[in-house]
Amino acid sequence: MAEGLFDNRYRYDYIYPRGRSGETLRAVDIHENDRLVVIKRPAPQDAPPIRAGQGS
Repeated sequence: MAEGLFDNRYRYDYIYPRGRSGETLRAVDIHENDRLVVIKRPAPQDAPPIRAGQGS
């Protein structure tokens, strides 16, 4: 079981691999009273490119 912090807001305790599609994190939102959340993270090669104007 992994434990860590994602995006300085979500504390995750388990990572579910999704094969080539990336992974799913089971987490709690520490800014919203430890509300349960699920985060789907794409694999780096599957992420769409950032379009102009979306970056910063």
